[in-house]
Amino acid sequence: MTRSQGRHTFSRRAKLTAGMTGLALTVGLAVAFTTTGDQGEARADGADKSLFVDITTVKANVKTPKPQQDATTGTFTVDCGLNENKHFNGDNFIAAPGVNNGAEHLHDYVGNLTTDANSSNQSLQAGGTTCKNGDKSAYFWPVIRIDKGEEEAAAGEGAAASEAAPASGQAGQKQQQGNRNQQQGANNQQGANDQQQGGNNQRNGQNQPGANNQRGGNQNDQPQGLKQNGQRDNDQNGNDQNANQRNGQQNKQGQQNKDQAAQDTADANAADQNAGADQNAGAQDGQAAADAAQNEANLGADAAEDLPGNDGVIQEPKAADLTFRGSPVGEVVAMPKFLKILYGDAKRSINGDKNTKASWTCAGFEDKVLLDKYPICPNGADVKRIHDFPGCWDGKNTDSANHRDHVAFADANGQCQNGFQAIPQLRITLTYAIPADVQQAGQYKVDSFPAEKHDPLTDHDDFANVMSDQIMKRLVNCVNTNKTCKE
Repeated sequence: MTRSQGRHTFSRRAKLTAGMTGLALTVGLAVAFTTTGDQGEARADGADKSLFVDITTVKANVKTPKPQQDATTGTFTVDCGLNENKHFNGDNFIAAPGVNNGAEHLHDYVGNLTTDANSSNQSLQAGGTTCKNGDKSAYFWPVIRIDKGEEEAAAGEGAAASEAAPASGQAGQKQQQGNRNQQQGANNQQGANDQQQGGNNQRNGQNQPGANNQRGGNQNDQPQGLKQNGQRDNDQNGNDQNANQRNGQQNKQGQQNKDQAAQDTADANAADQNAGADQNAGAQDGQAAADAAQNEANLGADAAEDLPGNDGVIQEPKAADLTFRGSPVGEVVAMPKFLKILYGDAKRSINGDKNTKASWTCAGFEDKVLLDKYPICPNGADVKRIHDFPGCWDGKNTDSANHRDHVAFADANGQCQNGFQAIPQLRITLTYAIPADVQQAGQYKVDSFPAEKHDPLTDHDDFANVMSDQIMKRLVNCVNTNKTCKE
């Protein structure tokens, strides 16, 4: 059976507009863990609906060790964002160093900006980070997708195009209206200036020297003409008053025209600002599309062939909480720099359930239920993935041949065994706003190897500690002194 090329689109709920939601990209990647099996047969759209369950029908199954007298209850949370810069690839420098696209599913990254198949301790140390406190650690997990099938994807792309066109049309209309308002304002301003000039000219005409001389000459002609001349003077004064009245009205009209011109100019400026805002929004959408296209180009021309069955719109987490916690039986010791830890197992069909973990729950059920199935949450509540990493370390090694033996989980009482020491335990909690109808229809899934068929028990996570000694010291102190710290 030939492999499907699939659809691999990126959804940015908090950052992109509706016009970007249907953006389609063909990207190709893979993550190799302890083994890299055959590509296998691509699965059709969506996960198996038998892998979904109404969380309200599941009995509480979360068990936590009872804290002892010396328990360390502090927490240290690192803010590393939501992968806003779209750092995706299928590499895994921990389990498959140097293997580009060695498996068939895609990873989200936060923290270190340079993480890829060829990452080394040196390159990670030299890299940048998305973490606000400067933590250069690498945190990565498989993406979640919504997959409604080919028809829905095509409809979504058409809707995105139709939404983008009216938006640009509205911006053009606002720009044209702004131009018209500016022109009208200029016309009104010119009219005000013309009327004011006319009033000035008329006043100047009434007060010309010749007119004054004429009145003065008439008064000096002969005594018997004084009354007539006085009458003419009165008439002339009346005319001057009328002229002044007219000038005042003209001045008032001119001022009104000026005010109107100023208002029209303000309206034009506001229209320009609105049009500019729309244009800026369009430019941001265009930049997001360009970034996504560049991401596709970076992944290589054969990308689609490396992601058989992993179709649909990638969902950015609504929240990504990275928190280190203490031990229920005592203090923790610092993690060594470059310590590498895996959570879960992406190859359940080959490796069995020794390392798989039930990771899934709903908002409001975090302390009650972790599922080995995809949850259907009441009233469309948020879907959550909770990944608790091993919290015990052998005290010597930063990695091991199978990438697991140098770390371990504590026993049911919270005690580390076989001489292992308690280290700050990393918990990564990922929250997704999956629509209620999508949950009900079983249309969301985790990226996986094709043979795993999006099995929720193949959910997994990876961590490499690249914190500075100063950050690690603050972390350990916070946990051991039972504080709540956020950086």
